[in-house]
Amino acid sequence: MKPFDPLADGYQERLYEIYREYRENDPVHWVGEPPPSVNGSWYLFRYADVNFVLKDPRFVREYSKVLGESRHEMSGSPEGLPEEMREVSPGEPSDKANEKLQAEWRPHSFWDMTARWMLFRDPPDHTRLRRLVNKAFTPRAIEGFAPRVEEIARELLQVGLREGGVDVIEAYAFPLPVIVIAEMLGVPAEDRPKFRAWSNAMAAAMDLYWTDEVGQRASAATAEIWEYLSHVIDRRRENLGNDLLSALIGATESGDRLTEDELVAMAILLLVAGHETTVNLIGNGTLALLEHPDQMQLLRSEPWRAAQAVEELLRFDAPVQMTARLAAQDVEVGGKLIRKGQNVCVFIGAANRDPKFNPDPDRLDITRDVIHHLGFGGGIHYCVGAPLARREAQIALTTLLAAAPGLRFAGGRPAWRRGVVFRGLASLPVEI
Repeated sequence: MKPFDPLADGYQERLYEIYREYRENDPVHWVGEPPPSVNGSWYLFRYADVNFVLKDPRFVREYSKVLGESRHEMSGSPEGLPEEMREVSPGEPSDKANEKLQAEWRPHSFWDMTARWMLFRDPPDHTRLRRLVNKAFTPRAIEGFAPRVEEIARELLQVGLREGGVDVIEAYAFPLPVIVIAEMLGVPAEDRPKFRAWSNAMAAAMDLYWTDEVGQRASAATAEIWEYLSHVIDRRRENLGNDLLSALIGATESGDRLTEDELVAMAILLLVAGHETTVNLIGNGTLALLEHPDQMQLLRSEPWRAAQAVEELLRFDAPVQMTARLAAQDVEVGGKLIRKGQNVCVFIGAANRDPKFNPDPDRLDITRDVIHHLGFGGGIHYCVGAPLARREAQIALTTLLAAAPGLRFAGGRPAWRRGVVFRGLASLPVEI
């Protein structure tokens, strides 16, 4: 088969057809200089292979530990081809002198900041960070916020209801997660637009459509949000509340706690990852239901199916389509030898439509009894914000369907945003 090219024209429009071609004919596909060279990437499309790589500890996120700093300076995004993700060691919370040093630390680029995200760390650092975040990001806290999510959703729909139509993405799917995470972090309402702009700039840098301009915007946004959240955290320490940020500040485990720089980086991660994925989940889910009116009507008449429906929508058109790992040692996958130092891109969207795990995978069925999907990843890096994203999507979709019994396309075809890692709509005009 010809080399897989996710940057080709028409990729988004033919996405699942392309996935099927490679899943059936070359499911463990190499593009680059002939192995054993590390100059290239493996692309995986089958559910079993993708799931294996996500869960096997021989596939890692901290590239520099395998490649060394010189090979670590590669072109692209943090999802597979990092350009300048510099390794930064976390501070020791018990060392007072180091705490002061960490408190004064500032990232000099977007990549410098992401090196502090647990998303790009391996054990033991990842284990420590994840344990502390789980102390704050509890199911009880998320469920306690559900009534407020529904209130926000109803408020956002008011303009569209008055005018008879709305762009679901611009007026609903985009602002909802920003408002939710901003309120959970205790950010003033007047600063929400800043959060959206910062999130968009940083999310763009995590995809494969890399340009110097994208990197510069992401780094500028990083500097601004870092400064902003540092001041918010300083103020919150003096007056802790019931918000997520206060919980992160107070989270402890065996005397350990997040350092100042880890705390700021974690808040940014929750904003960017939570916003981008939830926007796409709501938008893609709404589109899928519009294209399958029988399923839309079923969910409207039986809103108690919301949890099951969201799982099927995650499977059907995942908001995150691809992630990456690096082989820390030689590993055989799907009959191919992946060598130490080689990059591995796993396609979640292709795995979710593998007929061996989901029969009749191209059919949307919100009553599907068993749903196999990797929409939130797998293994130790399974999305920490998955419960919040699920709950937001459940509320957003059922609220929209209840408020708009005549929901339908407003004309034209929906436009996809350009992306490989993230899959989302640029706009979705509807009549309601």
